[in-house]
Amino acid sequence: MDKFSFNIPVRVGLVAYVAVVMLGLMSYFFYKAMFMSMFLAGMMSVFYIGMVLMLAIWSGIAYRSNNYNVISFSHAFVAVYIVFAFCSVGNVFSTLLVNKLIDKDFPQKIYTIRVEKAKGEMKMMNKTAEQQKEELDQIRIEDPSYADMAKNLGLMLAGTAVFSLLVAMFIKRSSEDLIRMNEKNTIQG
Repeated sequence: MDKFSFNIPVRVGLVAYVAVVMLGLMSYFFYKAMFMSMFLAGMMSVFYIGMVLMLAIWSGIAYRSNNYNVISFSHAFVAVYIVFAFCSVGNVFSTLLVNKLIDKDFPQKIYTIRVEKAKGEMKMMNKTAEQQKEELDQIRIEDPSYADMAKNLGLMLAGTAVFSLLVAMFIKRSSEDLIRMNEKNTIQG
């Protein structure tokens, strides 16, 4: 098999990186609406996951198509993993951008929204003042440190490596199916 070419995966990875950073910034601009609406937050999450997955699959399939529909498992894995790695770095960069550069008070704003939302939910559930205080004490300000962001990046890279294995198996298997179909068509034709 030929030497691996980083051209397609890096280009798709850069597109994914920009898209993830833009989604992170959009989430920041609409954070109040997202925290108040589970539907909106859920839709944003589904869109994010779907977009990242589709870009990773696109990278593997484009790489395979560029090599006459033949791809090794290792090349499929690397082509997919590069996109996931760019997305992971973009995710951490957007967190850094929002929490450390654009709005240093953002974690406090999120904390305030979470407390207000929890108070409203607890009133609807008729919780006692003691129960409310106990639950409110469990809510913390989540201001990620640089070490936390590095740890999260490591976890995302490890998690996406496992997921890349699954996607690579799909792309490799599809490659074998295409080869069999082409052989069958040439024999019949």
